[in-house]
Amino acid sequence: MEDINRYGLLLPIGSVVKLKNMDKKIMVNGLLSVSQDVVKDYSGCLYPEGMLSGNECVLFDQEDIEELIFKGYVDEDEISFKKSLNDNVELMKSALKKYKEEK
Repeated sequence: MEDINRYGLLLPIGSVVKLKNMDKKIMVNGLLSVSQDVVKDYSGCLYPEGMLSGNECVLFDQEDIEELIFKGYVDEDEISFKKSLNDNVELMKSALKKYKEEK
């Protein structure tokens, strides 16, 4: 999948998924999170427990999803946000590259 289309196809916040490498369900609570100098498609929390503390976030990519259990809410704001993601991702990747070079 090309990057141009990839980010517009990300699941909305509130979606619940089963990951390939986990038994627990995960609810998407963020998009395009940075971890260890890498941009991941999603951040999520355990479902139904939610965020019990700040260090229980799961970061994963689209290809890590085994099953979509529930698709989150989509409205005009979410659609508009997805249209702007591609530019934001390129800025984020560029900033990460610069950060890595400065290390």
